[in-house]
Amino acid sequence: MRTWIIAAALAALALGPAARAQPAAPAPAYVSALCVWRAVPDPVRAQVLAAGPGVSDLAQALQTDAGAAVAAAADACNVPAAGQAHDDHAQALTFLVVEAWSAARLESQYGVGEASLRQAWANTPAVTRAEVLKADDDPTPAAAIAALAPMTASLDLTVDDAKLLVAIYASVRLHLAAIGEPG
Repeated sequence: MRTWIIAAALAALALGPAARAQPAAPAPAYVSALCVWRAVPDPVRAQVLAAGPGVSDLAQALQTDAGAAVAAAADACNVPAAGQAHDDHAQALTFLVVEAWSAARLESQYGVGEASLRQAWANTPAVTRAEVLKADDDPTPAAAIAALAPMTASLDLTVDDAKLLVAIYASVRLHLAAIGEPG
């Protein structure tokens, strides 16, 4: 099943099949994905994180040398061979890249530092998180943006693009938690 943000990110990364709504990719998928993301050279990571302002710009950035750098970085990590474990790894890598990108865009465009963003997310109640996860099945992010209104207000964000970036960040945080990201 494709979700509104994860589907776009997976298409951008061209790393594997569409994200599935099922929770529970094993923690090793997160570990291998984190290894790959950290192994991407800093200048390439910076290029990816600076892509913007939209997801389509992230997709375009990943179609350049960044995509080759991610593939080369995978050689240095314990990335599973083709199959379900590889698909889970690709999904985890997608989530990591989109999380980093959305946080970077919020900082560069709106002055929201990572610590403030993480704190606002930590203060987001479980019921709101559940609404955001449910909204992933919607074709647009409107329900997630609405559910996250208190979070965006706490960050003093009023611009629609900033609200979208918060919804992307929140959705990806939920998916990372579901696949075993330690926190």
